[in-house]
Amino acid sequence: MYNMNTITIYFILAVLYFLGLFVYKVERESILFGVRIPPGYKDRKEFSELKREYRKRLSLGYLPLVLIYIILSLKINPVWSVVLGDTLVFIEMIVVGANYYKMNKTIKLLKEAEKWEVITEDKSIDDEDYIMGFIYYSRKNPATYIFNKEEGKLYFNFAKPLVKISALFLIGVLIFIFSTTLTFPWIFKDRKVEILDNRITIEGKWGVTLNKEEISKISLERNLPMRIRRSGGKSINKMIMGSYKVFNYKEGHFYIMDRSKPFISINTKDNKVIVINYEDTKETESLYELLNNR
Repeated sequence: MYNMNTITIYFILAVLYFLGLFVYKVERESILFGVRIPPGYKDRKEFSELKREYRKRLSLGYLPLVLIYIILSLKINPVWSVVLGDTLVFIEMIVVGANYYKMNKTIKLLKEAEKWEVITEDKSIDDEDYIMGFIYYSRKNPATYIFNKEEGKLYFNFAKPLVKISALFLIGVLIFIFSTTLTFPWIFKDRKVEILDNRITIEGKWGVTLNKEEISKISLERNLPMRIRRSGGKSINKMIMGSYKVFNYKEGHFYIMDRSKPFISINTKDNKVIVINYEDTKETESLYELLNNR
């Protein structure tokens, strides 16, 4: 089914595809797929053929996966749609990078075979010191970074331990952020509520336990409290889970599977609010009756 999260993923995939498809158009006139070329070489016939080959290969590797995702996203629930979509974005980034890298190596081999002479203002610039034309990696240069006068850009030297460690740290952070998406199917699901003696427990991540004497009111409502900011939670389309700072309340705990459906509101004497519902409205109503009768 379509939802805002899935539509956002569609948009990201489209932008990534067109950026990858025409990446060579945003390069400087003296650079093709990250390789410096002599003046006037960019219009060579064989380069036009290489560009067509690159676009074809990228499209064949990219578009079938997107088509499969679009078909699956119409059939699976929104949570799995987001998980699958985020995974696909990660895979497609690799597809684009791999195709660019292959073309970079092809141009480098052609440059070496034909012994192109490229004159640059900065004599220290060497294509062999760059991975895909934008990652500077030079063991022979002791500097941690260089300023490329020709391009007016600062490049960090990824051959140096400090830069390597920093890059690995950033990659680790990105992998961690991505991996949290994989937990969504276990977060966004109907919550089990345990009523035992004088305690009510909502189980799962960001769950909460409260004693009955803490409760001031239990009601069935339709208008959710206004969330101000998230203190420990996530939301996907119509689903809201976790802890939030809530307008007119000390804090709020949300376990909402569908914000458009009725929900149970549990108000406490210390001005906290817990809201919960299920995908099936009848289950929500049954829980409401159970809470009021115990």
